[in-house]
Amino acid sequence: MWYVVHHEGVPVGRVELTPRVGLAAGELLTLPGYEIVRARVDAASAVLWATGVFGPPAPPSADTDADLEARTALATAAALGLELRDDHGRPVPTTFVNLLSVDEFRGEVLAVVRFADSHAGVGAALGARSAARHGHA
Repeated sequence: MWYVVHHEGVPVGRVELTPRVGLAAGELLTLPGYEIVRARVDAASAVLWATGVFGPPAPPSADTDADLEARTALATAAALGLELRDDHGRPVPTTFVNLLSVDEFRGEVLAVVRFADSHAGVGAALGARSAARHGHA
């Protein structure tokens, strides 16, 4: 099913996802509105790639300014407040909508979404050891 990712009411791209099934990802077909978020997505994506989340990590840095820039890039991207809408423009409940630049030179972007209604209605049961360790015995 096709969905539209919005930022502050502006459509930034379309993505085909399996409807309302847990965690889903697909290539975002960017729209002109993507330019509004491109710099923030690219900056946060560069940090994620460098930390090794999606591949080999970059060598560690002793540069505290670089660390601050990295944290700022991630926080700024996390605060984008992206939302998912169906083809009729209706909001789709999600836990999160994130964008990741896969190849900034070719403009490839991945949308990663967790549908809100895919969570279990009750929490997971803790085993006896875990419950005791966390004060729930």
